[in-house]
Amino acid sequence: MKQESHDSKSCEVQIFPYYPNPLADDRKFAEYSPNPIYQAVELFKLTVPTADLFNTALSSVSQLKLSWDRIGQWLPWMKMSDRPGQLIYSAVGSKVNGLTELPPLLQDEINNRIPLYKKAPKALIDGEDMTSWLYFQKHFPAYLAGEIFPLPQAEEF
Repeated sequence: MKQESHDSKSCEVQIFPYYPNPLADDRKFAEYSPNPIYQAVELFKLTVPTADLFNTALSSVSQLKLSWDRIGQWLPWMKMSDRPGQLIYSAVGSKVNGLTELPPLLQDEINNRIPLYKKAPKALIDGEDMTSWLYFQKHFPAYLAGEIFPLPQAEEF
């Protein structure tokens, strides 16, 4: 499924992701993620007031409810090797009007460990896509050292 944006750039939205596993060819990751292909299913549901969609004076919807479900392979940090099985993720959420409406645990993590998430970017950020597999590969020494993930990250914009 291809989705065109208003600025003529296109992005591919994959409901059934299927792509080469970037860890599979490196023997040091054999116990973590040896399958040559990553395959999953991702399902999203977003609900907003219809009137907001037609109100050109709004820059953002007033309310949003969402759900996300995924069925996928073991995550590399689980060290499940090639054992049979799948993960099922299920999440729900809603729009909040700022950081202070988040649960205290999330506020603390964002304020003290990952302030990058205090504000959403104003536009699409150019750069590489970052999957859980690529993040694991990039930060493998930190994983082996027992560091807490996600790693602390400062504001960038």
